[in-house]
Order: sequence, then structure tokens, then C-alpha cells
Amino acid sequence: MRSPNTSLITGESNDNLDVILNKIAQIMKDPKIVTKLYLENEKDINSSPQALANNLAQQLESRVVLRSALRTTFHEVRDYAVFVNGRVDKSEYAQAKKNNRGRMPSSRLDSIIDRGFTEASTERGQVGITVLIYKGRPKK
Repeated sequence: MRSPNTSLITGESNDNLDVILNKIAQIMKDPKIVTKLYLENEKDINSSPQALANNLAQQLESRVVLRSALRTTFHEVRDYAVFVNGRVDKSEYAQAKKNNRGRMPSSRLDSIIDRGFTEASTERGQVGITVLIYKGRPKK
């Protein structure tokens, strides 16, 4: 189990940050290219739809059944919608599956909805995963 102060990318107390920066500098060998790196600290991993989509894609790539992967990934998220498109769960043809829980008022213009998208490369092809998380309405 990871401690709450451990980062997913940089590790304990950002000790891998120099290694990451050196690898980026090796990739961008041209001195004319200016590279800026912005790191965001997520307090709660369950509030980031991109992180949840990446987690779900990783589970599908390791051949976990979709329903159990959805259950384990979104057990702490309250208002969400997940769209999975492709050949999942040993199906013979591509399908579009939707799973949601809680409120998702997408017809309101003032709703704050965060979106994350990723693709999983499974043994049966590409699977597109879209995660929407409802954050509420702006406070006036």
C-alpha cells in the first residue's frame, strides 16, 4: 500500500524528478526547443477523471473483466459516467457500454463536468474509455 505522501510519478519527496527531467532533456536534444514541465498535485486520485481512465485501461489491458474493473475503480466516486467502446469481455463484435452512478446533468450549461479519455490496447484491439465526473455547479 502506498503512503498518502507518495507521488505516482515522482516517488517519495520528488526524488525521481531529476531523472524525469534528464530523460526529457535527452528526448528534446534540440536546444531551440523550450520545454516547460508543470506538475500538479492531486489531493484525491478519485477526483481526477484522467487518472481513473488510465487505471481502468490498465486493468482492461491485464485482462480483468469490465464489470469488476468498474467496481474496483469507481467504488469511491459519487457522480460519474463511464463510456467504453470496443471489443471487451471476449465479445465477437464491438459494443458501446455505459455505466453511471449518481447525478450527471449534462443538459445544464453551468454544470462543471471533468472529462478524461484514454485507449486501452487489449488482445482483441483498441478499447476507448471516456470518464465523466460531475463536480457540481459553480457557486455564485
